[in-house]
Amino acid sequence: MTKDEFNLKYWMFYMQLENDFSKTFNYVEFTDDNLSTYSKEYAKQLISIGSELDIVFKALCNEVDPTKARSCITDYANILCGYDNLTDATVQFSYNKESYKPFDGWTPNSKPSWWGDYNKVKHNRAENDNIKLANLKNVFNALAALFILNRYLCKIVCSNKIMKEPEIKSNLFTMVGWDICILEGNGFVRRLSTNGNMSVLFES
Repeated sequence: MTKDEFNLKYWMFYMQLENDFSKTFNYVEFTDDNLSTYSKEYAKQLISIGSELDIVFKALCNEVDPTKARSCITDYANILCGYDNLTDATVQFSYNKESYKPFDGWTPNSKPSWWGDYNKVKHNRAENDNIKLANLKNVFNALAALFILNRYLCKIVCSNKIMKEPEIKSNLFTMVGWDICILEGNGFVRRLSTNGNMSVLFES
């Protein structure tokens, strides 16, 4: 996979989903009091994000270990839970500067709660008040997880490059503990390292 293919097939889809989620802040403030707020719009977004997660899970698993099965969340866990500290991956949310770990506690025997809730909304929305699972908290965690998977996929695709992240930045999330690279033009990349040092590098 090339960087252009990643951008076209995966990152642009992520950015559209992020944009849709951002619009909900016009109506629902991101506060602890509102995390259980549910709606048809959140249901639509949770299903869309969950579907895209499935696609990116498969793509990332294929890059990490193409020899293993990758048809369900347990298969994904068998490949990814021990890969490059993914289950500890942390994002900072620009809205409140807080840090979140959507894959925390994920193992082959224990899937993330938001993934289970997504499947209940997708397959059994009308049963047992499952519509209430289409809430702000689950949509947020699913989107944060999708951001992380995309960043890991991009890092693999760009393993031989300085610029190991999308040129178009997320407006909501940044990876905690990862270098930040910004394309300056004419092949120059400005890199802010996790230790605070800044450098300008040339990538041919």
